[in-house]
Amino acid sequence: MTLATFPTNFPPQNTPIVDQKGTLTTPWMAVLRSVWGRSGGGTGILNQVNIAATDLLVQDWNLVTASPVTLPALTGGQLIVVQNASGGALTIDAPAGATIDGGANYSLANTKMQIFWFFSATQIFSTQLG
Repeated sequence: MTLATFPTNFPPQNTPIVDQKGTLTTPWMAVLRSVWGRSGGGTGILNQVNIAATDLLVQDWNLVTASPVTLPALTGGQLIVVQNASGGALTIDAPAGATIDGGANYSLANTKMQIFWFFSATQIFSTQLG
């Protein structure tokens, strides 16, 4: 499983949502697929998955129950959120060739949540929530 991305520009203001046959147009389908994926794909629950030790994080929102885990290789402009439910400090490793806040890994305290912002494929910065 990988992070679902649907790269496209936001449709211009005059782009029709449906075509002459009533079918959703391609630009708007991409927008709605992104919203669908980011909002739980029909479950009503954000893409939050339980991750065990040594697993690669795969969703936008990850509830982690064991340490260590590795961030996926993303590109500039993408982000991933990690919440620690392991009962102890969580070690989060950068993907190969990348750094988190200038280091190879990051230690996240139990019950804390962190956003990892990819400024490029190799440069990741973090913001702690809570």
